[in-house]
Amino acid sequence: MTAAPLPSLARRAAALVALHALVTGVMPGQSAYLPQPGETTLTPLYSYQHTRDFYALGDRRITLSDPLEQHTARVDLEHGFAPGWALDAAFGWSSVTYDESSPPFLGVSLLGDGRTTREGLIDTRLGLRRLLLDEAVSLSDWAPTLTARAGAIIAGTYETGFVNAVGDGASGAELSLLAAKSFPASGTAIFADLTGRVFEGDVPDGFEASTAVSQRVGDLVFTLGMRHQESLDGPDILGPGFVTPRGLAFPAVREVNTTLEVGLSVPLGPVTLGLGYARTLAGENTPRKAVYALSAAATF
Repeated sequence: MTAAPLPSLARRAAALVALHALVTGVMPGQSAYLPQPGETTLTPLYSYQHTRDFYALGDRRITLSDPLEQHTARVDLEHGFAPGWALDAAFGWSSVTYDESSPPFLGVSLLGDGRTTREGLIDTRLGLRRLLLDEAVSLSDWAPTLTARAGAIIAGTYETGFVNAVGDGASGAELSLLAAKSFPASGTAIFADLTGRVFEGDVPDGFEASTAVSQRVGDLVFTLGMRHQESLDGPDILGPGFVTPRGLAFPAVREVNTTLEVGLSVPLGPVTLGLGYARTLAGENTPRKAVYALSAAATF
């Protein structure tokens, strides 16, 4: 079944969902809406993350001696290669800086070898999406668009085991169900997704769920969303099993993160500019961070 062209609202709202993927560090191809056959969307993205607070020993909030800052540049690609089918990919570079100017926290240096800045290629993500249900051709006015996604995660080139590591450094796989519903008359769109992930080595498996609503106001599209990510097991930061003979077990910790996300989409000729902000509301073994993001999407 061939998908009907999406209204501009849905396309731009879907671009904001992709922007939120950068804000929270999660997968590309996060929209249920697929590009048309032969259509490609290129989205360069940049984000800046900043925190002074960290959840450790579970949900105990501690204050770091210095800011933890991360800069990430990423490129997202998606391509419709057949009716109801699309490929997506994401790759990029990131650097993280933390100056441990005061004595180590509870006698444990979070830097390990003392290097204040670490950088490298981020995890590359490759995905295949299949349209399951298309609201544009459904007999019901209330039917959503449903899409399944299967993806591969290829570990980046950065070092792990430090508070300023770029990521967990593990390859894996992910499976998602993505949903969306547009209401062109009111300018509203609703999004939701559920993803499960499995990783190699000591990095725990986990899941992620999110929901968002977007609203068109003139030429602008505003988006508000919530996202929850959770690892299934692992030690607490600074808890038993965290300090090992091989170093700090940051990749293996059980991380829980609930985030509020807001976004704004602005059309600038053939390019859609996206502005995003996210804030950690609650968590365990994770930074309580603020994230600022900028994207520019073009379809050809």
